[in-house]
Amino acid sequence: FLALYLAPFLQRLHRKHPRWQIKLVELVPSEALQRLSRGEIDAAATGRPDPSRLRGLESRVIWRQSPLIALPAAHPLAKRRKLHLRDLAAERLLVWDEEQFPGFGAPFLAACRKAGFEPRSVQTTGDLADAFAAVARDGVVTYVGRLAGQVPAPGLALVPLAEGELDMPTVLVWRGDAPAAGVFTELADLLAAQPPAAQ
Repeated sequence: FLALYLAPFLQRLHRKHPRWQIKLVELVPSEALQRLSRGEIDAAATGRPDPSRLRGLESRVIWRQSPLIALPAAHPLAKRRKLHLRDLAAERLLVWDEEQFPGFGAPFLAACRKAGFEPRSVQTTGDLADAFAAVARDGVVTYVGRLAGQVPAPGLALVPLAEGELDMPTVLVWRGDAPAAGVFTELADLLAAQPPAAQ
């Protein structure tokens, strides 16, 4: 789904910089950052990682959005137009693995505690398909970014979290010494100007 969203932006850049070929590779963010630091790829999109992972790299927050809460379609909260974190206090939560998805796990748990409750029965995930399957099969509740809301999710409801309760930034990270570094700066500007639409 990220590739589909990026396609028009990359086409625009390719028309402007025809000698640069941008190839998309799907990696979990932790692996992408490792490969980026080794010079095997030139850029990556991730959550907000620990600053220690960004040494020697350029980065820019391109989106700041509240996530969608994924619940079983028959869940009593599924018909709400929006949810608050405190609505999830009694739920079994599935949280994104912070090692694989830096900037996605720990901030959610911290936001729950700030909302006045200790998350219960916390499990971790590192895969969207597995997360959606667990919600449908086991009745757990999880959260996903706005782009994931465009993925078909039979048996699930995706309800927006109220704005301001949890900031989930997406960060574009690139090698400042890469020959195409200027192209990635342009890409960051384009993406920041047109974030994914709210559901």
